[in-house]
Amino acid sequence: LVAYWMMAMQGNFGLHILGSFCISMSAASTALLAACLVKDAKQAMEAAPGLFVPQILFAGFFIKMELIPVWMRWLQYICSLKWGMNILLHTEFKDVPGGPMLLEFNDVDEDYMWLYYLVLVLIAVGFRSLAAIALTRKAKAFYN
Repeated sequence: LVAYWMMAMQGNFGLHILGSFCISMSAASTALLAACLVKDAKQAMEAAPGLFVPQILFAGFFIKMELIPVWMRWLQYICSLKWGMNILLHTEFKDVPGGPMLLEFNDVDEDYMWLYYLVLVLIAVGFRSLAAIALTRKAKAFYN
């Protein structure tokens, strides 16, 4: 909360909070699903880097999507960091000098802001639903 003013951010504060909340919920849902699919906490912790490091690659911020092999590009659509970064980049840089060029470089389209939020909500709800299904199956197997 304090960091917003300490870093002299320019974007709408409410949209920053909303974008950060959506990213947090999606990341937590991803971790919850991973935890529900493995046998114990140790396996979940070992699997975590395999889930979250690719988020950095597929967000498109450090590596352009054109440099990633075509057969792997579809993974960007289930990576919450990509959608969350699009929201936060747009919120912060849409009205600053050089901002539109940065947004274009990162493939952020103002017309699709609603889609970025929707995808994050769908990832959060979808992964949590899958986690509930996984837990239900584990419970049935445990009690049978």
